[in-house]
Amino acid sequence: MTWLNSSKLVTTTVVGAFGLSAIALLGVPKPAIAANILAGSDYWYTGDGTQFDFGNGIGIVQFQGIPILPGGTDTKVARIENCDFAVGCNDIALVMESLNLMSVAPVNLGGDLYNISVMIDPDRVSTGSMSISHEFADDNTAAPEGTFDSVLNVAFKALFAPILPGNGQSFEIRDSLRLTTKNAAWSHDPLSGTAIVEGDVGDLNANLHRPPLPNGFRDFSVVGSFRGQKFISNFVRERHPGKGQHNTCTRQPCPPDPGEPMSVPESSTVLVSIGMLGAMWVVRKNRQASN
Repeated sequence: MTWLNSSKLVTTTVVGAFGLSAIALLGVPKPAIAANILAGSDYWYTGDGTQFDFGNGIGIVQFQGIPILPGGTDTKVARIENCDFAVGCNDIALVMESLNLMSVAPVNLGGDLYNISVMIDPDRVSTGSMSISHEFADDNTAAPEGTFDSVLNVAFKALFAPILPGNGQSFEIRDSLRLTTKNAAWSHDPLSGTAIVEGDVGDLNANLHRPPLPNGFRDFSVVGSFRGQKFISNFVRERHPGKGQHNTCTRQPCPPDPGEPMSVPESSTVLVSIGMLGAMWVVRKNRQASN
């Protein structure tokens, strides 16, 4: 199956400037009606800038993904509950089921070079939750249809292996991160190039469920993040300030980290801006008439 990525196109009727100003004063429009979301899994590629600060003489280490999951992805997070917008989707349970990272470059410890691999700690469960909102109309493309925030408590194990046999000893460090994501964007339709795992309804490994689907439900796919008023396609950042971050995407190549801040544009802000433009248009016309 081929999926196409497209941008949302907004077509407006030409109205008077005073009409635009009036629209701005009427307030925020009603939330867009959305199909609900089936439980399932999200598969991620790890991007540049992913790092963890081990401290204790090791310091900050940069990581890359080990492509052993479907489509060459390296991270899997399961959404283990359906999202029903009628009752709210503010606490959808998450489980990080797989994490597979390797240090970008060897790390020098006491004169010996080590490779570091990171995985989920099998003796601890990495759980979290997400809050999903629906801000934009469903349009059957991969353009954003809503945003989400998430928190994941990631319990991991880092294995340090000397590159040269006999130089140093292997050891492991167990630690955890509280990774938060703000204002990431989702759509019912995935970006072209997203790793697709098909399954029947109820299969939590799937991110694309085969019909028939329950009435009013569709799938969920991450498509990017918002930075101020700008949408950054195919980029999501998970952070634990001062300790580490995981830059991710859902198709390769991952884009570079756009930096702070990450925030979703508010409908009211957009409307007020339109109203201000309308008022400026009236002033300009009046000046032209007086001349």
